[in-house]
Amino acid sequence: MSGQNETRFILPRHIPPQTRSLFKHKIHDQDSRWSNSTKLISITTFSPSGTQQIDNLKPNTNYTVRVLLYASDQKVYDGNYVPISRSQTRCADLDQGYLHQIVTGKSITVSVVHANDEICYPLSQFELCINDKWQKCQVIQNTVAFDHLDYYVNYTLTLRKNKADMKTWTIQTHEGPPGKVQNIHANTNNTIAELTWDVPAKTNGKIRGYQVQYHRTSSKACFSAEQREYQWNTVNVTNNSVLLNFLAPYSNYEGHIWAFTSHEGTRQRFRFETMETKVPTEPEFPISTHYQTKKLNVNLHWNCSTLEGPINFYMNLTCKSSWCTDDIVQTSRTFSSPLPLAYEFSIIGYTDYTLTMSLSRNRAEITKDIHIRTLPTEPGIVRNVTIYTKNGTSVSLRWLSPYPPTGEIEYYVIKYHDTTYKYATVNKTSECKVWAKNIKVSQNGAESDPLSTETKEE
Repeated sequence: MSGQNETRFILPRHIPPQTRSLFKHKIHDQDSRWSNSTKLISITTFSPSGTQQIDNLKPNTNYTVRVLLYASDQKVYDGNYVPISRSQTRCADLDQGYLHQIVTGKSITVSVVHANDEICYPLSQFELCINDKWQKCQVIQNTVAFDHLDYYVNYTLTLRKNKADMKTWTIQTHEGPPGKVQNIHANTNNTIAELTWDVPAKTNGKIRGYQVQYHRTSSKACFSAEQREYQWNTVNVTNNSVLLNFLAPYSNYEGHIWAFTSHEGTRQRFRFETMETKVPTEPEFPISTHYQTKKLNVNLHWNCSTLEGPINFYMNLTCKSSWCTDDIVQTSRTFSSPLPLAYEFSIIGYTDYTLTMSLSRNRAEITKDIHIRTLPTEPGIVRNVTIYTKNGTSVSLRWLSPYPPTGEIEYYVIKYHDTTYKYATVNKTSECKVWAKNIKVSQNGAESDPLSTETKEE
């Protein structure tokens, strides 16, 4: 009789013919009563030298077995022909078949299952060890847990009994979020940036790709919160490099890069600057508006998102009407930083001017002309007032219009008075002054110099 959790016995070769029908066995251990089998087996179903297996016994236990033979005449032969057998069952050592392993993230949990009474007790004689930089061992109870391991690492587990190794196998922890990418480097020109980086020091799994997000924070030409771009651009790549196109020149950019396993990694921040465009471009000119008082006031509206590098800027105003002299040219000073927002020029009313703006960078210059006609202003003094006829009651005058013209003349006003400075009819001693008024101008023009005359005697 032998086996693990079982007992086998051998029937004798010489069994009385009258007993070749049925048999059953009785079995007991030292702590229990006789237990009759409930199963009857015909002897003719196996060879007289065959074996019979008894299951569901206690491990590591002494048993006594006897066989009862039932003859066809209903007689029972209890232990007469089959000698009583004594044997001991064995217990099973703990192995992987009795262990259930669960991996959760960075933890490994091992539980003892399906053991019942088959395994050798006590469990405290067994321990489970893991090689985590150095060997860590835990005595096996119902559950053994190894926590705070590394992601995506093959660990060696060793089952030991009384400090002696019994079984060794490997188990892998799950993937986790990768660490930050390393050594981000940007190689830029004015509109392109090539970013490269190194893989994370701890990948914690198989790197499946990277995500890059970036946006423009400001122009290096001027810093304004209004120029900040809040819209993020996103690029997905499988390698540790990316080419960013269509960037704004002379600008500051920032963003993040992070890796992916089956989990999203930690973001690593980066910054870079694009270079200037060597030659200034037309879109870099400011939008100009102007209004007129006694001077021409020019306002400049700069768009920092269009500036492609540091610039030198100046303006000049040139008079283009026929009455202008060669010296009527006004030039503003040159600006580089800060950029100008307004300027003013002295002007003549009702006159054509050319406002010229100039941008230069790296000795390359471009210009832009804006043509302006100033509004009418108060007229100047009429010229060459002369008396060409007169009689006892009237005087005929003629004159030239003011020059340069400051608008279309609407009418002239003649003021005259005698020595008492009262308005009266023209007489021998009358004196008059002449001035003009332009169309759509509320102010009167300047008075002419006094002109004295006498009426003609009748």
